[in-house]
Amino acid sequence: MVRGSISSPTLASMPLLSLALAALIAPAQAQGPAIAGFERFYRSEQSRPPGPASIEGGLLLLRELRCAACHVAGGQLARAVGPDPAPRLDRIARRADARWMQSFLGEPHGTAGTVMPDALGRLAEDREVAALDLVHYLTAIDRERFVRAAPDAEAAERGGKLYREIGCTACHGPRTEDDPEDDSTLRPLAALEAKYGHGGLSAFLADPLTHRPSGRMPDFALSEKETSDLAHHLLRAEVAPGAPVRPTIQRVRSGRRHFVELGCHDCHGDPESGRAAPARTRAAALIELRTDSGCLADAAGPHPRYRLDAAQRESILAALAALRAGLDMPDAPTRIARTMERLDCYACHARGARGVERETPVPPSLTAVGDKLTEDWLLAVLTQDARVRPRSRARMPRFGPSNVRHLATDFVLADLDRKRTLLTSGEEETGRKLVGARGHDCLACHVFQGSPAARAQAPDLARVTGRLQRHWFQSFLLEPATRRGAAWHAAAGALPKLLGGSAEAQVAAMWEYLAGGDEARRPDE
Repeated sequence: MVRGSISSPTLASMPLLSLALAALIAPAQAQGPAIAGFERFYRSEQSRPPGPASIEGGLLLLRELRCAACHVAGGQLARAVGPDPAPRLDRIARRADARWMQSFLGEPHGTAGTVMPDALGRLAEDREVAALDLVHYLTAIDRERFVRAAPDAEAAERGGKLYREIGCTACHGPRTEDDPEDDSTLRPLAALEAKYGHGGLSAFLADPLTHRPSGRMPDFALSEKETSDLAHHLLRAEVAPGAPVRPTIQRVRSGRRHFVELGCHDCHGDPESGRAAPARTRAAALIELRTDSGCLADAAGPHPRYRLDAAQRESILAALAALRAGLDMPDAPTRIARTMERLDCYACHARGARGVERETPVPPSLTAVGDKLTEDWLLAVLTQDARVRPRSRARMPRFGPSNVRHLATDFVLADLDRKRTLLTSGEEETGRKLVGARGHDCLACHVFQGSPAARAQAPDLARVTGRLQRHWFQSFLLEPATRRGAAWHAAAGALPKLLGGSAEAQVAAMWEYLAGGDEARRPDE
């Protein structure tokens, strides 16, 4: 037995722990890190695109595994491999069960999907004792305590519906017994009951970017009721509460020492202040890594152990070789692809040959999106929750401005066709007539200046010119290949007396009228 407020550092000798919880937190078979983007595009030769794909897969792994947190990578290398910030630990004790924390720290690779390495192998003392010391330290710095709540079946049912509607299944799978999560590109949510209490998970879902600033879990702008319902759905199994952890001075001091000596600050920052901390680990420069020892080796030793498999190790070695030789500065398409891989945007969106093209407008294809949408609107969608279909239950989550701000510029740089001719007419008033009931009756389906449409509630036309590229709007209405283009051509014949019956001139006039936005005179006035 070990002295302290938890009766023993081993799961087997915790009499106050329910058997259900013990089964949930018992480590599963150890496995390596699972990176959705790597599994989707670089795991096999069949999934790799042409070219030096293993290099790109290795760069993705180096960034996701936060190798540059310990191994110096300055300048262009830092831009290529990060590292992205790891989860903050200053409030972890209020969210995570102490026994789950001890089990996870003792064998992180027993948790499917984690990129957390096994860091305790380098310690001379018993790893279970060290894990318990770390739990005492992390508990001591959080003034709030972990609590559990009884499951609410009605709330769980509402949460299950919300889980499906807002798109959680794209990354996490359906979480049903009839449809098990056996897809390696998914991020599993197994046994959340072992880790979270209802209050802690609700708080995390309400503001995930504060706790995980890398964007690995984005913010869906959930209401308080929605976070509560979703938490009840994800924590459907009832787990009996265990004995609370009451930190002891000796264990807290030991845990703080381990936190520093193991280099936890390098990834997680200073949990006592909640801020980033200067790197303390003295590790080799990234491009000087040896491939037969250290983190890249399969054997345990005085280094973090990731349990990399052969495909992951091969890709990392290829990336390191490319870094030594010198990488070209990435262009806009490369920056886009790297970010979409890292944040797993392809789980919902298609772009080019990647991802799945969908028949429905939500979630939209991102192929040539910078040729369709303006940079300002893209930035608003990515960072400010801007939406054109507010009645849709599906949501575009927020990944944090620092993670995705560059995409607004890069989409336009990569996609915009600058050779298109922009039509003009100088006939704003005629454009107003064309939009109105005596013209093409656009407001029968479209919202205008916030006022509902008569029938369908299509996107607000007063926002069109701030959202769409002008040449795309023209092509959308004039080229028969588009669905609404065909409808426009059928309707245009009804107005042969306006602007000489020229469809091009009429489309230009409509754009010039709509450019007035909220200040434009309504078509029906």
